[in-house]
Amino acid sequence: MPEPVDLEHLPAGGAGDGAPLLFIHGAFGAPWVWQRHFMPWFAQRGHAVYAMRLRGGGELPSGNMEPGLGDYLDDLEAAVAGLGERPVVVAHSLGALVAQMALGRVPMRALAMLAPVPSTGMLWSSVRLALDTPALWTRTAFSAGEAGFATTAATRDALFTDDTHEDIVYETHARLAVQPARPMLEAQWPRHVPRASRVRVPVLTLAAERDRLISVGMVERTAQYHGAPCITMPGAGHAMMLDTPWLDSARAIAHWLAGRRTGQDAA
Repeated sequence: MPEPVDLEHLPAGGAGDGAPLLFIHGAFGAPWVWQRHFMPWFAQRGHAVYAMRLRGGGELPSGNMEPGLGDYLDDLEAAVAGLGERPVVVAHSLGALVAQMALGRVPMRALAMLAPVPSTGMLWSSVRLALDTPALWTRTAFSAGEAGFATTAATRDALFTDDTHEDIVYETHARLAVQPARPMLEAQWPRHVPRASRVRVPVLTLAAERDRLISVGMVERTAQYHGAPCITMPGAGHAMMLDTPWLDSARAIAHWLAGRRTGQDAA
């Protein structure tokens, strides 16, 4: 029996004529990462907004109950079915890998991905990170199963930049959720995903200029695979929806959606 999908919701403000948006967080995240900025900002612009919680986050998994990427995919399918209409999916990092796996299976109007984990897997990137920045690799590799990264310094290194205000780093560090290890291990290896261009789902990718985990080049290759545009956000770290230039990322998505407003598929 499928587990219930935990959704946070804000109704559309204003005219309310935009498509619903469904937000998917990444590893160590929860719906709150979208509630801080993105959800109220898009709701004020006429979108009903929803943020789903990937199962297992916030509590230590036990025994054979630890979820995997396939379980996350089931959760996304259930969440979309419960909305009653196709949403625009906005997904970050590991959540964006789940969204790519859903292409052709889960109905969506469009997909916007922030710093997406590539379908080719993270193994070689992890090896490079271990060689180039061993301290950061150690902090991220051994954080699964804990409530986030070990220190605020590790949180800054992994998710933000040297310029990010301390208040943002401290709040994020305090709210990072427990992350089951299995999905992160599965994400190291290639996953079969359809090309978005073949299943006719419009895709936008956003890369963070100063991302230490998902490089601009990795996002560009993901965009090329899907036949999608890639926009690099200046000054942003991996947690693009929380970092100082979050508004630039939100505006880039809104501008792209506005350009896609045609007929009944209006976003």
